[in-house]
Formats: sequence, C-alpha cells, structure tokens
Amino acid sequence: MERVNKMILVICLAFVLAAVTIVIKMSYIVIAHGREMSKAVIEDVQGERSREGIGGNVYADDGVTMLAYSSPEYDVRWDAETAHRYVDSVIIKPALKKKTESRGFTKRMRRVNAENAELLSIKREHKKDSLLSIYNPTNLARHLDKRYLNNKYPFKRAGQSYKSILVDGYNNNRRYVKIADNVSFQELDVMRSFPFFDKPKYNGGLITEKKFGMIRTTGPVGAITVGYHRTAEETGADKDKDKGIVGAYNEELKGETVTYSTIKFRGYLRPADLNADYIPMRGRDVVTTINADINEFAYIALMKQMQISEAKGGCVIVLEVATGDVKAMINLRQDSAHPARYYDDLNIAISHMHHPGSVFKLSSLMAALADDKITLDSKVNVKDPVTLFGMNIRDDHKFDKDIMTVKEVLAHSSNVGTSKLIYECYKNNPQQFIDGLHKFHLDEKLGLELQGEGKPDLNYLTKVDSITNRRTWWKGSLHKMSYGYEVLLAPIHIAAFYNAVANDGVYLKPRFVKEILGNKKQPAVEMPIVVIDTICTPRVAAMAREMLREVVVSGTAKTAFKDAPYSFAGKTGTSQVRASADAHNASFVGYFPAENPIYTIYVLVIEPRHGYFASTVAAPVVREVADKIAGTDPRLFNTKTIMINE
Repeated sequence: MERVNKMILVICLAFVLAAVTIVIKMSYIVIAHGREMSKAVIEDVQGERSREGIGGNVYADDGVTMLAYSSPEYDVRWDAETAHRYVDSVIIKPALKKKTESRGFTKRMRRVNAENAELLSIKREHKKDSLLSIYNPTNLARHLDKRYLNNKYPFKRAGQSYKSILVDGYNNNRRYVKIADNVSFQELDVMRSFPFFDKPKYNGGLITEKKFGMIRTTGPVGAITVGYHRTAEETGADKDKDKGIVGAYNEELKGETVTYSTIKFRGYLRPADLNADYIPMRGRDVVTTINADINEFAYIALMKQMQISEAKGGCVIVLEVATGDVKAMINLRQDSAHPARYYDDLNIAISHMHHPGSVFKLSSLMAALADDKITLDSKVNVKDPVTLFGMNIRDDHKFDKDIMTVKEVLAHSSNVGTSKLIYECYKNNPQQFIDGLHKFHLDEKLGLELQGEGKPDLNYLTKVDSITNRRTWWKGSLHKMSYGYEVLLAPIHIAAFYNAVANDGVYLKPRFVKEILGNKKQPAVEMPIVVIDTICTPRVAAMAREMLREVVVSGTAKTAFKDAPYSFAGKTGTSQVRASADAHNASFVGYFPAENPIYTIYVLVIEPRHGYFASTVAAPVVREVADKIAGTDPRLFNTKTIMINE
C-alpha cells in the first residue's frame, strides 16, 4: 500500500514538473518570439472587410412623424456571360444530347454535331424552342418592362431601352451590364423572380451592390425637399449628387463604417483582432422643420392649380415668421411628354431664377421710404404711360383715378406709378437706389445648406454682360428695376424678404433642420436660428405692412381673400417671361394674421396656359393653404390674433 502511494506521488510530481516546464516554455516563446509571431499573423492577413451601421431617420417638426427612413438600396447589374454559359450547359447541351441520341448517330458524329453544326443551329433557333424560350433575354426585358420598371420606374441609359441593353449584353457575352440604380429591397425581391435572375448568382448572373439609402414615407409630397444622396458615378461628375435634406445631412444620417483586417483560420476568414469592436454606430436621426400636414395642404392646393392652368411648373413655400423655419416646400414640374403629369423632382423654390415682377415693387418703394424720399401719402400721376427713352410702360388695367398715393400704387400694382416714383427719387443718383436694395440683401445668396440655391442677379451701374462685353445699365434701368425686371431672384429669396417685413425687419436665414439627435458617440445638436441682418427700421417695416394690408383689403388680392376668417397681407406679382411675350409667371406672397404674423406663404405658378394674372392663378393657392393652416394651428384659434376682413 505504501508503495502504491509513493507511485501516485511520483506521478503527480511528474505532472506538476511537466506543467511548469510548459509554462516556462510558453513564456519564453512569447518573450523571445512574440514579435515574429505577430508579424506572421499580420502577414497572414487575407484583406480588409467593412461593416456599415444602419442609417438614421428623417422626422417632421414634431419629432414623431417620419418623412424618410434608412433602408439599403442596390445597384443591379447582370453578368450576361454567366447567363449565357448557364444556357449552354444546362439547356442547350442536354437538348442537343437528346436530339442526337434519338437519331442514332455515332459517338464521333454526335460530338461533331454537338460542337459545330447542331449546337449553332440550336443557338439560332432556341427562340422557337418551348424549353428555351423562357430564357430568351427578350422575354426577360418584357418581364422587366411589364412587372417592374416600365411605368413606375422608367429607365433608359444613353438612349437604350431595357430590351436593347439585355439582348445586346447576352448576344455579346458582356459582363457587368448595369440594369438599374437605387433599387429597394422590395423591388429587388420582385426582380429575383424574373428569368435568369431567379437562378443562383453563378448561374443567372444577377449582381447586386448594396449601399446606404433612404426611403421617403411621404410619396410624391415634398419629395425633392426631403431629397436623396447619390454617388458621383450615378449622377456624373458635372451634376449635383445630393438633393434636399437627406443630401445635405448625408454624413450625419449614414451609419458608421467600421473597417477591419481578416485572417484565414481553419479554412474561414475571421477578424485578425478578436478584441476589437466591430459593431458600427447607427446614423443620427434628423428632426426637420417641415410640418407634414402643411406640406400636404400645399401639395394638394398647388397640384390642383397646376392641372387647372396647365402650367409648366410651380412651387409653394411656407415659412414661420419668428424663426424662419420652412414648414412646407413643394415643387411641381410638368412632364413634357405627358403634360397632365407633374413631378416633385426639381427644387424650383431655391433654384428657379426669374423676374419677380410686381412682388418686387415693395422693395423698391421701401428703399425710397427708408431714404425719406417719399411717404405713404406721396402722390403720382398714373394716367399717362411712361414713354421715356423709347420705352412704353403702361398698366394692364384702368384705374378709377388719375392721381394715386404710394399706398394705392402698391395696392393696385401700378407699373406706371411705381416707375415714375422711383425714377423721380433716384434719377440723379441711381447708385443710392442700388445701395438700398443691397441693404435688403436682395443681391446675395442665403447660404442654404440644400444644394442648388440660385445666385440673385440685380443690375447695377458698372455691370458688364459676359457675352456682349457691354454695360448692362442704360437710361431705362431704373424704370425696369422698379417693378421687377433686370432682376433675377429665386422664390426662396422673395419669401425670405417678405418674411423679414412681417418680422419687423429682422431678416432670417430659412431653417430646414431643428435638431440632429445624438447617439452613443455624439451628442445631440440643436440647429440655431440665424439672423442675417435687420434690413430696415421698425418704422419702415410698419409702413410696408400697411401697404401690403391694403393690397388685400381693397387692391388686387381683394377677391381672393374675400370673407377669410383671418386677416392677410400680401402682394400679387405677374411678370412676363423673357423668352416669349405670351408667356407669364404668376406669384403671390404674404403673411397672416396681418396684425400678428405667424406664417409667410409664397406661391409661384410658371407659365400657366389658362389665365396668368396672379390674383386668379397664384393667390387662390395661398388662400387654400392659409385656410387649412387656420383650421389646424391652435395659435390661430386665439381671437386676439384673428381679424375678420371687412
């Protein structure tokens, strides 16, 4: 028994000694050869992989209503060579074998026919074969046109149709044939049911490239304002790749990308560093200033007018007076091939540079009021047209009186009265008039974060035309500029200016985003209200508001706002399009309630075919939007802010 115990003790000691030896050996290896081992691991790196976190969402001003959510998108390509090889190996050759065996040819003849005449014959005739017809690229193109992309997703690349692209790719064994851009997962699922595409990748040749994308929940309502992000490859190097809010805040919205090295381990690739964090951070949510209800009100009202007037396009902008927040921005462009269709795919509100026409008269008269050259009671003769310097400036309608005050000139939108007033005030010093407009920032961009903002263009004394190399200022420039010509502005510039008048002269930069929410690595960021300048004194702003109120009470917008349950102040604008004497733009801009402004609304209707006066084309759109807002905004239920029109 004692001998057995000694043997057990010896065995235990041996195990302990072996363990100690192993530990010492391992320690030596780590200390002596650690660098070499690390180098070996690094040299075994098989490449890099990356993971992208899911993107953030875009919300309306309430922080709850979703305008767009993050979802992967796919670029779809087709390896026609793979599909061609699949048809040869799975369809044509078995069919050939069946035919040749039934004829009783010898092995040699079967081989010759299979590799030469019969194979070529079957390839030429496979369109007629019931077994092969479903793999005809023409049928694939027909499926794409009928079930997926013909109407809902029209697509042409360099003038080619789906059919020509697919058939050409198949017949010429082309690889990496691009089928469509920015396909959603749901759309891709439909495509995977088509011939060829329903096979595994290395049979049918379908290639998908996943990328970050956003899906709008608002459909066509405010589509370009919500926007998108595109790569340079998709848009071309000379085009804007980012549109709207999504494009402007793409970096914040897209998820974090984590890149890591991989090594081969037991036949599989695994991360080289198992202690690293490979979980990417999701994108940040963006809370916009857009009000979903007001946006929809504006879309419905504008679309209705587009179809009635058959206009080429138009836009609606709704701003909150105190903050400059963009509560709605709708753009509609007529499809030239289908005039009854309108799309929100071009941001007319910030990019469409046009002659503002009569809505510019307010800024002209405000400049003269600020320089104390006129008062609201100053009088001017509007009977006789202006015929100076070969020009013939007249009014489109007759007035009940020949002499008008400044207040009446704006209320009834007299071209003659406005041009005479401004010319008499500044004929000896036109630079003073230009300086006055400069104080209103009407010759400057707003610096919007959204891409595509146009550059205001006002004529001035030393301006030289880049084409003719001649000075653009002439003896009639004061007259023309006074009522909105020799001036180019985008709708957002006009809306911002009128919003400043409603805001007691405080000129605000339109704001599209209120807050960018935080995540684990980044704190939330509240976007500031940006005051650009105070463009006039409260006294001048008050006189401007008095004139605008008169436009609605007794002037050109009297009919449009008859019996409105709130007070409104604004200005009509009808301008001739430079390209054609028969083409006009109609616009209306104003704010309400007139005594305590909360909202500024601007509407532009581009080249309507049925009527073009702003009082009958643009003002009714503003009225409809204002009515809907007045019925839903609790601030307008306060009887102290609502004044019934007299």
